Amino acid sequence: MANKETDAKKQIIDLVIEKEKDLYNPFDLEKNLSEDVKTHIMKKAREKRLTDVQIRIVYQEAVNEEDVKAAIFRWLDSAKEELKGKTRKNLVKMIWLFVFGIVVISLSIFLQSKINSLLFTIITTVGTFSIWEGANAWIIQGPDLRIQKRILNRIIDSTEIEFVPADQLINNKS
Repeated sequence: MANKETDAKKQIIDLVIEKEKDLYNPFDLEKNLSEDVKTHIMKKAREKRLTDVQIRIVYQEAVNEEDVKAAIFRWLDSAKEELKGKTRKNLVKMIWLFVFGIVVISLSIFLQSKINSLLFTIITTVGTFSIWEGANAWIIQGPDLRIQKRILNRIIDSTEIEFVPADQLINNKS
């Protein structure tokens, strides 16, 4: 019974291919997954956020399962590191924009009586714009990065990879 419940909560992401090379970037000798395959997996995993993931490779011609698994896990590892970098960069950007905006607006208030009104308006606009962009990084980009991280971690933690010949899948459906 537990297996049926677990299987019911598992989202199957099908990758239907003719040849193994269809999974890879054609210009990469390292056999890294193509952008289309990565995008497809992430899009499907994002559709149902609370389920485990099973990637099912449905193939016409035999594939080297170890190479395919290695490519998928290599992509997941590099995607996780890339996302960590984006998150750090977003945080630094947000903090610097807030600090810069506050300093510029404070400076403009301090210098208000010493500069003309046009320069004061320009300086306060720059400060306000800086704070606005910092808020944008916090309100819009931050949650999107957290969602991507959650989805990627779920894929990493729960992914099973299954290899099924296309004719076997067709026979099972009949």
